[in-house]
Amino acid sequence: MELELPGSFAEGLADRFGRIVLEILFRCVCFDSGLPLLAGAGGIVWLVGHAFLFSERRREITPETGRSCLGIQFFTFRRPRDGHEAVRLPAFLQHCEFLMQQRIDVTKVNPAAYQAAAALQSYVDKSALDAKLRELIKIRVSQINGCAFCIAMHTRDARKLGETEERMHLLDAWREAPVYSARERAALGWIEAITLVTQGHVPDEAFEAVRKQFSDQEIVDLTAAAVAINSWNRIAIAFRVPPQVASKKAAA
Repeated sequence: MELELPGSFAEGLADRFGRIVLEILFRCVCFDSGLPLLAGAGGIVWLVGHAFLFSERRREITPETGRSCLGIQFFTFRRPRDGHEAVRLPAFLQHCEFLMQQRIDVTKVNPAAYQAAAALQSYVDKSALDAKLRELIKIRVSQINGCAFCIAMHTRDARKLGETEERMHLLDAWREAPVYSARERAALGWIEAITLVTQGHVPDEAFEAVRKQFSDQEIVDLTAAAVAINSWNRIAIAFRVPPQVASKKAAA
């Protein structure tokens, strides 16, 4: 069961609670009532809790944004679809989440589903599309979808093929970067339109651009490549597959 309270109301409660705790602390210190340790601990709890639970940074770390946090979520801030800010007060420990813990290993739970996705990828890998272009497609689609696992994997694979760091770094802004050929630009525009299908339903401009650079068969292969990596992204994101990185130690 979850309780929704207006953000201002919840913050008001925190402020009132904080003033009470600080007043107790002041009285204990001034009059030596024998409870300074208890009041001091309460003050520390309030200061830390108020700064952490009600900060703007905490508001951004929510299950709705798809971002995980380290530790227990006592209060979760979110912005509902109606645009009004609210505070969700979940049942105790209901939303205890830890950084990138895999939910399901699809290769073990349902190998057939994994093999079905792998079959499409195998077709794409055997197509006449250039290997570097295939990796650029995988990286760009993974960037759009925010798939850390696939971005890490395919940047490594692209390096093995001789792809440069500069071209991979600029891929998120390929339209403004002069390091991509007309053929690569047409392919990137096409696979982006497919990935963002709800934003224009793959417009004619994207099709006309790709048709100038690729044959109909190649366009089908490009489309299959986009469908394949979108599938992998959704599997990895849905099941929280952690990226394979050289160092898992979080930055300080």
